[in-house]
Amino acid sequence: MDTSLFSAFVGVSLLVVIVYVSLVYLFSPKYDPREPPVISSLVPYVGHILGLLRYGQRYFEILSARNNLPIYTLQTLNKRTYVVNSADLVTAVERNEKTIAFFPFVSSLAPRVFDLAPDSRAMGLIKYNIDGKIVGKEGKVGVAHETHKGMHREMAPGPNLDRMEKAMLGTLAPFLDEWAVEGGWEGDLFGWIRPRFTIASTESIYGKRNPIRLQPELADAFWDFEKDFTMIILGLYPKYTARKGFAGRRKLHQAINEYFNRGDHRHGLGVLKVRHDAVINNGGTTDDVARFEIGDLVGVLVNATPTFFWMLLTIYSDAALLESIRTEIGAVMTTTEPSSTMGEKRKHEIDITTLETKCPLLISAYRELLRHRTQSSSSRWIVQDTILADQYLLKKDSVLMVPGALIHADPIWGPDRKKYNPRRFLKSPPDSQAGSAKVHPGAYRAWGGGQTLCPGRFFATTEITSAVAMVVMRFEIEAVDRKGRRGDWVFPKVDGNRVASSIHPPSKDVRVRIRERDGYKGDEWVFKFADGV
Repeated sequence: MDTSLFSAFVGVSLLVVIVYVSLVYLFSPKYDPREPPVISSLVPYVGHILGLLRYGQRYFEILSARNNLPIYTLQTLNKRTYVVNSADLVTAVERNEKTIAFFPFVSSLAPRVFDLAPDSRAMGLIKYNIDGKIVGKEGKVGVAHETHKGMHREMAPGPNLDRMEKAMLGTLAPFLDEWAVEGGWEGDLFGWIRPRFTIASTESIYGKRNPIRLQPELADAFWDFEKDFTMIILGLYPKYTARKGFAGRRKLHQAINEYFNRGDHRHGLGVLKVRHDAVINNGGTTDDVARFEIGDLVGVLVNATPTFFWMLLTIYSDAALLESIRTEIGAVMTTTEPSSTMGEKRKHEIDITTLETKCPLLISAYRELLRHRTQSSSSRWIVQDTILADQYLLKKDSVLMVPGALIHADPIWGPDRKKYNPRRFLKSPPDSQAGSAKVHPGAYRAWGGGQTLCPGRFFATTEITSAVAMVVMRFEIEAVDRKGRRGDWVFPKVDGNRVASSIHPPSKDVRVRIRERDGYKGDEWVFKFADGV
């Protein structure tokens, strides 16, 4: 090799190293010894970001397994990220909601999630009163706070929630008839569930003019966006690095904007009216409403489909659990025999209003599935320097994260914390298989907590448990191979890189054969909803 070329190569390499080390030194934050311990990465500056890109939310589990700490600090670019790994510290975080706040974190992500310029009118709507210091009538306190309060109000138990449940389950029930065919139905379970749950769940928002039902390609557009969500929120030129997701978001925005411009939202349900009015009353336009809807679609869609899938696998793979749950549901099911022989069918009606009180095992199995499989993180913004639990200094303008999987693996859950126990949330004698129904206030993170508490938790619980109830009473399901031969239940690994979801979808589908139960073939099945809905 030419000596001059070799010398030039060495010189350029040294220059690159010097510049890199200088950048790391200049841009790395200086840490106070009172801050949570810092976990370094092999590649300074960007190593933890690469870890999150590779492993998704599981990256926090990997770090925590190597570092047994209640809270630690990650350096990401020139920012601090604090990761909470203890149920006791979660409670301390919730007590400091004014200085460890949720809404400023939402504001920091909004330009990337909604494709907004930082100085746009829509960003101005989001930023207005984001700290919640202004208190007044609706239309005066800002889009973020009015939307948040309105959604909690609309989705609390009551007539408005009842109407949402009827719209969703009333749309889903006819889809289940597709399984009631002579000889049984055979196919990929997750592949069948996702498009039908997408339509049924959005029906509970947009009503009978639901654009996602009328334009099925919009469902594909949404799932393209969800799949590319990681690259989109990182903001690394998503137009090129997340082409399908970027295009899918644009297609959804255009279609939903047209839905509002046609006045079709007048057929929507109360939760949609809340979101629409919060934007319009604060000076926004229907274009802004449509743009913000993508975030609400994430909330209603990304977890319902995989949760229903995992519930069916979990129950049908355990014959004893299946039989016990069927016995419970039988107590809330009413059967009406035909009054004549003129073609009438025997009718079975499942009362969804009594599932939570009369089917404790079904509800416990559902809550435990969320505990066992939740991978989401509650995220907050440190508004000002804060001392957490009289011990840890959290610096202003940093991010704090509470990964649900870490808290659900806290020793507070007992020696079987890493196992699925469907009876964990039952109230039972100490010697039974059940756990204690009482839960540490900071230990259950399936729905977030404090300012991040999910307003849709009641709706999600009803839609999943009701749909499961009808399926287990109506159908037998068995695992089969591609040649239709019966096989053992095998739980696939999860697709762990889906940042938008709390419950991750399977990395590959499960093929099943579904047939009507003996003694119930050809019968009619309906849900019974709350009176007056």
